[in-house]
Amino acid sequence: MKRLILLFIAVFASYFSFSQEKVCDMEMDFPIDEDTVIVPFGETLNFFVRILNHGPDDFEEGDELMFKIVGSVIPKFTDEDNIPNGTFKDYIYFSHVASEDQTEDDLVEYCFEILESVSYTDPVPDNNIKCIQVIYQGSNTTNIKEQKKHANAVLLYPNPLKDGILQLTDLPKSRSFNISIRDILGKVVEEFSFADYQNEISLDLSALNNGLYFIEWNDGYQSIVNKLVVEK
Repeated sequence: MKRLILLFIAVFASYFSFSQEKVCDMEMDFPIDEDTVIVPFGETLNFFVRILNHGPDDFEEGDELMFKIVGSVIPKFTDEDNIPNGTFKDYIYFSHVASEDQTEDDLVEYCFEILESVSYTDPVPDNNIKCIQVIYQGSNTTNIKEQKKHANAVLLYPNPLKDGILQLTDLPKSRSFNISIRDILGKVVEEFSFADYQNEISLDLSALNNGLYFIEWNDGYQSIVNKLVVEK
């Protein structure tokens, strides 16, 4: 009889363990710190979202994960990824261009949410939604007008940049100006200030990783933006 009771307890414990649902505190986030990103006129924004798993269980291959833009109908779905407790994974959600049809700057707010899953229970659903603002610069803004007017005023070399030292020449005459370096998401990664007019300057950009960047010259009255490719 005692052996039968022990066998029953073992079977019950095994069944309970098997049927117990996985718990994963999944959080929606972005791989950038800014709440707003800028897409220069005619350029493309490759939009990434970041899914973090705060556990306590691991999200494993075969588990279902769904997320979408709030208001959209069709979510993105994956069951092929591993996101162990304490880790994250980035997903590209969409690519969008600052359209030539835009005549003014267009501010759009995107909110992304993680949907309920049959594979796990999320104990903290409040962190399943995250929002970000995107400014698509229009063709008739002052910034873009000045950029087109002076499109050939600033020369960058070498471009692609390989050794880290970038030369800018034929700069417009201005008593003071700033140089900002933005990545493809609009984040400022380097910034320089100059207090007097210089026709040519050198910038040490050796800290930049490979990729596409935007070099903006700005004196408070006009702005000139050029593309720079870094290939080390």
